[in-house]
Amino acid sequence: MSDKIKEALADYELRFHALFEQTHDAVFLLDFEGNHLEVNQRACEMFGYSKDEMLKLSYKDVSMKVDSSRDNLGILMREGTLPIYESLFKRKDGSIIPVEINAVLVRTRDDKPLFIQSALRDISARKRAENEYMKRVENEKKVKALSRFQAIMMNLAIGFVNISEDRMDEAIDQTLEMVGKMYGVDRAYLLRNDELSEDKLTNEWNNPGVVRPKAPTDINRMELPLSHEESCLGHVGFEVYSKDVKWQDESTTLLKVLALLLTNVIEKQIHENEMVKAKTEALLANEVKGNFLANMSHEFRTPLNGVIGMLGLLHKTTLDQKQKDYLDKALEFSRLLLHTLNDILDFSKIEAGMLKLEKTRFELHKIVEEATAIVSPAIFDKGLSLTVTIPKNVPECLIGDSLRIRQILINLMSNAVKFTEKGKVSIKVEMGEAIDENSAWFIFEITDTGIGMDPAQIESVFSPFVQADSSVTRQYGGTGLGLAIVKDLVQMMGGTVSLDSHPGKGSNFKVMIPLEFIEGDALDSWIYDSSKTETTKRVLLKVPLRRRTDPEVIEVKTREKLISQLIDALKAHKPKQSYDALEKLEIYFLRTEDQEVMSTIKVQIKNYKFDEALILAKSLQGGIFNEYP
Repeated sequence: MSDKIKEALADYELRFHALFEQTHDAVFLLDFEGNHLEVNQRACEMFGYSKDEMLKLSYKDVSMKVDSSRDNLGILMREGTLPIYESLFKRKDGSIIPVEINAVLVRTRDDKPLFIQSALRDISARKRAENEYMKRVENEKKVKALSRFQAIMMNLAIGFVNISEDRMDEAIDQTLEMVGKMYGVDRAYLLRNDELSEDKLTNEWNNPGVVRPKAPTDINRMELPLSHEESCLGHVGFEVYSKDVKWQDESTTLLKVLALLLTNVIEKQIHENEMVKAKTEALLANEVKGNFLANMSHEFRTPLNGVIGMLGLLHKTTLDQKQKDYLDKALEFSRLLLHTLNDILDFSKIEAGMLKLEKTRFELHKIVEEATAIVSPAIFDKGLSLTVTIPKNVPECLIGDSLRIRQILINLMSNAVKFTEKGKVSIKVEMGEAIDENSAWFIFEITDTGIGMDPAQIESVFSPFVQADSSVTRQYGGTGLGLAIVKDLVQMMGGTVSLDSHPGKGSNFKVMIPLEFIEGDALDSWIYDSSKTETTKRVLLKVPLRRRTDPEVIEVKTREKLISQLIDALKAHKPKQSYDALEKLEIYFLRTEDQEVMSTIKVQIKNYKFDEALILAKSLQGGIFNEYP
């Protein structure tokens, strides 16, 4: 070899070693078994070994992934090159270093494998930056997930507060689905403790298309208790079997919030069920009480009506003045007791749902006249004036429950008279707006100039057993049921009742009731015509409400004839003839107590107690009209 060639080779070797040593990467020359043939100083510094120590080692001594390194060595021998890849190596002190490896197979000019050259670059800084970035991204994801979860939980909490009981299970199913999809689980379920058995599956959501494995060992499950105080109301669980998952502390914490929400929901359901049960029991007890009072009504009324009837018969006998005074007081107290008892029993019937409305043909003007006739003695005694106003456009005949309408008017007018010491009481009847071609609203207004009420009293006056003022109770008496009965009856008819009152200025009760026209009466014939004048009856101080006329004399004779027929039918124990006579008699008796007597007679006939019915029937003799001025 010439000196020039030797000099050139020496110069090449010198430059190679300079490049070999000066590179920032750790460079290894390895034989085909992976033993170190040569290493640069950077490799020694990177791994913490001396050069002599490094030359005694192979890749097996420093690689953390021996199997992977061995596989890559085989690929390199076959292919001659490898893509740049990452791996983990360990230093002399045992610490781990992440590296990026660029390995090539060095060949001779005639393409024979010579050795392997591997350049390792320390990527610890890059890995730290990547890890920090991933942590930041993960934290941002957690923050977003937490924010989303909080929003979901808030909406669910609000939704569960307002949701009805019949949609509660549907809402729980939707919640499990929403949370299950958010966390990527395959199944979410709710187990509720049954009173008679172990936990019972009540709600469930399954990820569609994912089959649940039969082996429990293949299921990754997290189950949280629904704990309340010292009891467990059930469990909420989540399962994953389509992928590997590790439950993070953050996820567990958030799902505990869901468990707490579901606990509150179930507790709310339990309390609502208990309240419904308690309410049902209370209503049942109240119904039993109401049914008892309603069923006992005739048992109470019959003997009292008998007493009143016998007192009435006694009143027709020869008595001195003192005896008559005693007897008048006994009759007055008996009738007052009967009126009180009627209020209580009517209210009990309404509360028990046993009061039924009827639809019959009746004369509206006559109903108003009968109601005013009932209260006229009290009006006369107090020296008040009574005004009855009925426009000409109001139909004579209508269809409805005449008995209850009359009861409403009597209660309101009696109430007006009771609380009015001077001035007047008025009743006005009008036809309001049409409902359809067969019916319309009818308005009844009862106005007085009595003591009136303030707003607080108005608010409670329609409540049962309440009067406008507790101090008034002693002065005026009463059960406090009259207006409550009026309100209930009006509402049962589909109407409304309102009150406008001011202390010292009197009160105005306004009742609106829907009533039907008699078939054949055209609606347009009753449209209000302002040119028509109103028909008004005015009763001034000490002016009789009704005057005896020839037609009334005829009515009295007819009534007495019907009473005689009733008595004869009762003596003969003939129920049908007795009923017929009673139905005809009802139109001639205006007072409530007389109506009650006839109602009691009907019950006695139904029970075949003809002798007791006969005593009461005789008490009807004597005439009602004679008792009015």
